[in-house]
Amino acid sequence: MKRTLKEVYGTWVLIFYFIKWPYVLGYAYLYFAKGLQNWVLIAIWLFCVFLILQDFYKIVRYGFGCKVEKGCEVKQKKVDKEEE
Repeated sequence: MKRTLKEVYGTWVLIFYFIKWPYVLGYAYLYFAKGLQNWVLIAIWLFCVFLILQDFYKIVRYGFGCKVEKGCEVKQKKVDKEEE
């Protein structure tokens, strides 16, 4: 059961990662140009807008890479002296 929940969660993360921009732009067009109104679709649109704003916040907060000086936890790799 735990594995199934993880797989469903991962699936939804991937779906919203790739679909949020086309959905936000496409539904805005359908809403304003064609008059399509549905509360479920509006709720999904607001969720996608929230995800986009969250992405922008993370870029401003952490930059384009995860850096220790900006508060992001980076695990350091252990380098053996023999490999150098």
